[in-house]
This record gives sequence, structure tokens and C-alpha cells, in this order.
Amino acid sequence: MKPELNTVPEFYRGYVECTNQTPLMEQFNQSTHQLSLIMDGLNEETADYSYLEGKMVIKRTILTYHRCRTCFFISRPVYL
Repeated sequence: MKPELNTVPEFYRGYVECTNQTPLMEQFNQSTHQLSLIMDGLNEETADYSYLEGKMVIKRTILTYHRCRTCFFISRPVYL
């Protein structure tokens, strides 16, 4: 269930509007599972690919994205 938009900080309202009616915790669990499937499907060469030397590799980009989502979720319990 989506939270009422007036309870969400203005910066995040656009993100909330893009979600469906699936409860947030369920969406979080689904995306975590999907991310695991993606990571499991990458071979080491692909996971360590970077388009330029010194740029983040795919594996690190995905893990950083996941950590950011996890931190957002943990720091925003009002959205449960």
C-alpha cells in the first residue's frame, strides 16, 4: 500500500508515485531477490567489467545501488 503523499517528503513523492500497490517490504524483498539472480548470472569477467580504467565495475555498481536502497529503507520506517 502506498503511503499518503502528504506524509512523504516532497523530494521522494515522484518515486512513491511510480510504485504500485504492492507493500513496500514485499517490493524490497522482490528487488533483492531479482538483484541476487542478476549477480548469480554474471561471470567474473562480466562482473569486473568497467568501460574505462578507474571507473566502477558492474559488480560494485550493483552492490552500491543495493546498499543505497537498503539504507533508504532502513532510515525511512515511516513508509512501512
